[in-house]
Order: sequence, then C-alpha cells, then structure tokens
Amino acid sequence: VDDDNICSTDTINIATSSVSHDDMVLTVDNETKNAAQRLAIVRAGEIRLKDVRRAAFQLLRNIFDLENASFFRSRVIAAIKTMTLAIATVQDFQLMLFETHVEYMNGDWISGWILFVVDMFWPNGVFYTKGPDLTEQEK
Repeated sequence: VDDDNICSTDTINIATSSVSHDDMVLTVDNETKNAAQRLAIVRAGEIRLKDVRRAAFQLLRNIFDLENASFFRSRVIAAIKTMTLAIATVQDFQLMLFETHVEYMNGDWISGWILFVVDMFWPNGVFYTKGPDLTEQEK
C-alpha cells in the first residue's frame, strides 16, 4: 500500500491472505484519513489470517497435547478448524485488526497505561514510603 494511493483516493486496498489472494477494500472518508489510520491499514495488511489461525491451532495442540490425541479428539479439532474457515472471513479479520489498531494503538491509550503503571509503582509521585512501624503485638 503506497501513501500516494491512500491520500488521493476514497478507497484503500489491503492485500489479504485469502485463498484467492483478492484485495480487500476499506472505504474511508476524507476526514478520517490521518496518519494513525494509514498506519493501522498498513499494519492490518501485514498480518495474515492463515498465519494467525495456524499459530492458534498450534498453541492448542501444544497446550492440550493433541499430537497424541485420540481419533475423536483429533476429529473434533479438525471440525473446529474447518468451522473457523467458514465463519471468519479474511475481510472481517482485516477490518477487526484495523479497528483494534486504531482504538488501542494510539497515544491516549498507551499513555493511559503508562500513567497507570507509574501510579502503581510510584503512588503520588513517591517511589517508596515507609509503612507504619510494627506494634508490640506484631513484633
């Protein structure tokens, strides 16, 4: 995806990992074409659904030791894998990645988490405050 194409047109093509390797088109109006959304579109296009699906099922195989699974368990996993092919389309996956990236990968969200961590470790800006002295019973 080149920046000239993104800035000059009302539709943005993202290469997808579908079986037919078609292009997915996201329609974006002129007011919402900012740098964060352009970056989100590029990043969403870099992640392939088949790679995510493969990694997720490899994780399931390793967690539940499905390499040595019984015939029934292996058939259930195969059926679930087939269902994910029918339910999750590449276009929906790319759109979900784009929306998630725009919502969570921005300065406000990240700075909110940084402030949360800073406040957790340094409440009121103080690194360490001494707790109350132990009473005679606690000693």
